[in-house]
Amino acid sequence: MVEKLAVRLRDRFPGIQIVGTYAPPFRLLTESEDATAIELINTAQPDIVWIGLGAAKEEYWAASYIRRVNAPS
Repeated sequence: MVEKLAVRLRDRFPGIQIVGTYAPPFRLLTESEDATAIELINTAQPDIVWIGLGAAKEEYWAASYIRRVNAPS
């Protein structure tokens, strides 16, 4: 599903650089899974991090990990 979104974004916005995607399981993540997600983000060095987990869950994740994610704010 996330790869389809990346393809559609590339089609709609030629030249966009999507440096990574990650689709977590549909449940709360373990600390290890959260750490893996953060590592993937930080390794990719994105300018924008888009969190699409659904209302409330994405806001909670962003608030919980904003200090560990190395991306412009």
